[in-house]
Amino acid sequence: METKINNNLYSNRILDRAEKQGLFKYGCLKLVDLTEDQKTIFCKTVDHNIEPLLVFWDSVDRWTVMTVDRLFSWYENNLYSCVLEDIKNEIEGVVYEEGKYYEGTKLSINMLYLKRPKIYVWVPKGAALYGFWHVLKYCRPQN
Repeated sequence: METKINNNLYSNRILDRAEKQGLFKYGCLKLVDLTEDQKTIFCKTVDHNIEPLLVFWDSVDRWTVMTVDRLFSWYENNLYSCVLEDIKNEIEGVVYEEGKYYEGTKLSINMLYLKRPKIYVWVPKGAALYGFWHVLKYCRPQN
């Protein structure tokens, strides 16, 4: 059964946590910061009805979008997505290079692995990755 969430409450909660984590200093974008080209790419790739709250943009080939209830990550010509409720605080940092995932040091981690729902999410490495990890951990809808 899908839980109905209060979009304004979770939107504000996510944006507030992102601000506290300093994500906007580390390249995270809000909807108002996106170019028309970026918005077009999301609409074609994901769904015309998404409203991005947080966006990490590297290029047309690699980006991650968080909405009030879903997470989308595009890299290697594949879209990975999940419902935020499905993330069960089981998140690991991993290194992704040349099509392989492996454990790395704190400074080398460049992906987040969400054990449930078993997907990898691209986020810029460094402070942005750790800040976003914190947002995912504390700002998802709870049953």
